[in-house]
Amino acid sequence: MKKIPAALIFLSTAALAGAESLTISECYKLARENYPMIRQFELIRESEKYDLENATSGYLPQFSISANAMYLSDSPEVMGQPLLPQEQYRAQIGVTQVLWDGGNISAKKRLTGAQAKAEIENNEVVLYELNNRVNRIFFGILLQSESLRQNATHQRDIGDAIASVEAMAANGTANEYDLSLLEVELLNAKQRESEIKSLRSAYMKMLSFLINRRVDENTTLVRPESSEELKAEILRPELDYYAAREELLEAQRDSVDAGLAPKISLFGYGGYGKSSFASLRDEKFYGLGGISFSWSFGNYYTEQNEKLKISAGKKAVRARAEEFVFNTRLRMIQEDGEIKKMGELISRDAEIVRLRKSIAKLALARMKNGAISTTDFIRELNAKELSEQTLISHAIEKLSREYNYKYLTNN
Repeated sequence: MKKIPAALIFLSTAALAGAESLTISECYKLARENYPMIRQFELIRESEKYDLENATSGYLPQFSISANAMYLSDSPEVMGQPLLPQEQYRAQIGVTQVLWDGGNISAKKRLTGAQAKAEIENNEVVLYELNNRVNRIFFGILLQSESLRQNATHQRDIGDAIASVEAMAANGTANEYDLSLLEVELLNAKQRESEIKSLRSAYMKMLSFLINRRVDENTTLVRPESSEELKAEILRPELDYYAAREELLEAQRDSVDAGLAPKISLFGYGGYGKSSFASLRDEKFYGLGGISFSWSFGNYYTEQNEKLKISAGKKAVRARAEEFVFNTRLRMIQEDGEIKKMGELISRDAEIVRLRKSIAKLALARMKNGAISTTDFIRELNAKELSEQTLISHAIEKLSREYNYKYLTNN
């Protein structure tokens, strides 16, 4: 075996030390920050701010300016004098101040806030789904990386066997046929290596695009620790969205109630002109003010139907929330069963790998002694490699299932 130069070892160690590492939690965060929808949060909050300011302005005095002019072609006379001036005109400025609006402005503000919250929670649901995408890609890369390491070990084992057969051929105990069989196996392993690298590269490109950061063979994905205990409480953003939808419907109900109440306000007008009022037959300044009371009964005709519609909407939202929890619980049961199954398989896989390694080692010794053929040795070596790949596959799948479970609960 050739010795590896010390300088090469130093460079390899330095390269590993400088390699960038990524945890799955960091990938969640980066994917969220990179997703275009994240920009909508600021726009929703900005829109909410403007709508709240508009609603609050209803508490402020409301000013108005008006002017009109008209000419009467004929006017009744009294004692030879026209009862109404033929030329009439006036210009005035008015102001009204709400004293009580039945809670209409407050209801409008609550409705605005509830609409914004529902939009935000809906976006949170979409963004949370990114975690599921990250899980699939992240564990796909981990599986291919582990497979590459195992493939490298398999190639070394075949290389050691080739060296042994070459020595045997030199001593006349093996021939070109035996050597060719092993060389074919080495080529098969190299071909498998190319396939794994190609698949891993595709996964890395997807992850790189998703998190907007370069991910390549120099990037180390930190393998998460296996979770011994998984929490059953469901804290998914979908539940927050359904709660926000209920709050929005409740705000709509408040708006209906506010539309039924009377309104009281102060008013005042001041102006200049000449009109049909007896006191304004001559041009002069005038002013008037008072308090107004208004109560519209038109909303009473639709109140009952509006409230029944809102009540039906709340029942529909609750039904969807219950359905979501039911389906999530069902998937949690499935994932929990798969996690336990993988745990049992891994414990047996480890024992199978131990035995297969021992068998492959004995098979190499027996091949050297001529007790078994090269074909028999290759069969045992491939069986060892398959057992190791199976262990890797089950271990990564168990981790993936655990994170699928965590995704289902957000806990």
